[in-house]
Amino acid sequence: MAIKRVEDIIPPSRRKAAQSESVPVADVYEPRKKSGRPVITLFLILLVALIAGGGVAMIFAGAKVVIHPLEREVPVNTTLVASDLETAALPFEIVRIEKVATQPVPADGTETVSERASGTLTVYNEFSSTPQRWVTNTRFESSEGQIYRVKKSVIIPGSKDGKPGTVEVTVYADEAGAAYNVGLTEFTIPGLAGSPQFESLYAKSKTPLTGGFIGERPVVSESKAAEVRVIAREALTEDLNNTIADQIPSGFTLLAGSVSITFESLSNGEGDGNGNATVREKGTASALVFPTDALAAALAKKTIASYDEDSVTIGKTNTLSISNLPSATELQSATEIPVSLQGTVTIVWKVSAEQIKTEIAGKTREAAETVLSNIPGIDRAELILRPFWKNSFPTDSEKITVSISAS
Repeated sequence: MAIKRVEDIIPPSRRKAAQSESVPVADVYEPRKKSGRPVITLFLILLVALIAGGGVAMIFAGAKVVIHPLEREVPVNTTLVASDLETAALPFEIVRIEKVATQPVPADGTETVSERASGTLTVYNEFSSTPQRWVTNTRFESSEGQIYRVKKSVIIPGSKDGKPGTVEVTVYADEAGAAYNVGLTEFTIPGLAGSPQFESLYAKSKTPLTGGFIGERPVVSESKAAEVRVIAREALTEDLNNTIADQIPSGFTLLAGSVSITFESLSNGEGDGNGNATVREKGTASALVFPTDALAAALAKKTIASYDEDSVTIGKTNTLSISNLPSATELQSATEIPVSLQGTVTIVWKVSAEQIKTEIAGKTREAAETVLSNIPGIDRAELILRPFWKNSFPTDSEKITVSISAS
């Protein structure tokens, strides 16, 4: 009997293939827990950016106003009257300087001479705001007791703003001789001794007092000396004009044609020991000057119909000249001077930066613009606020910068 195999017993349809089967695994996804680091990093980046942006904003923060004042360029052909009174609409002052030119010249012989020393003093008036008037031959006594005198009357301006009034004068020794040749020193006024003015009206030498001499010295002929003096005067004129411009007080204006120069032929100086005589020529420059703002106001009244007593000054353009300057002698004693002026000048309105800072502090841009539009003398204004999102000026006026931009 045949032996049946297992496959014969189990029908093929019921047989399972001998093969491995994959066991299905459930799809269970557990997301990875997020770390907090990226969020913190992003926060820190934003924080740093905000701080940096704020820092930059603080660095460049600011409130600035640029003011462009009113300006008018006007032609001038008019006459003004200036006065020596400080309270006048147009006061004037006289600035005076002296220089001596010396030139050695081969001598033609010798002469016996008796000469008095001379020099320039600055007289001070601390006593009163009223000018002091002194007569010809007023005496000045040096600290060593020498007496010197003026040869003409003197007017010493009054004190102003706590500063003494001053004037320069030429004095001459009472006697001839080298004993009166002294260096820079101080002088009192003997005629005021015992009075309240004695301590507060005084003088100081501006130049040494020189020229005192008794004895023989080399001389040159008049014709030769005259030739030398012509050259000396040309040199003195140039020197005096250059020098006096540097002597003008701050806040004053020196116009073209306002300097008068006079010359004085001094006696020959002592020889140089080499057979030469010394020819000496003195030049004196007197300059008529005006307070700049007062001159601007006087000109504005004459030339600008809309001018309304505003505070003004003179700008960059100034070709004014004086055509009728009095002589140096007349200038020294004048109390009123008619001044004929021709040329072109720029009148600039003055604006107070401090006033502007105070009036716009704490205001919005729009309110500040309204304030500025009501201040006389402003042509236009630039308002700059940083950072750009700010729309108000600081309440502290010291944090506001105001600049005046005139031509």
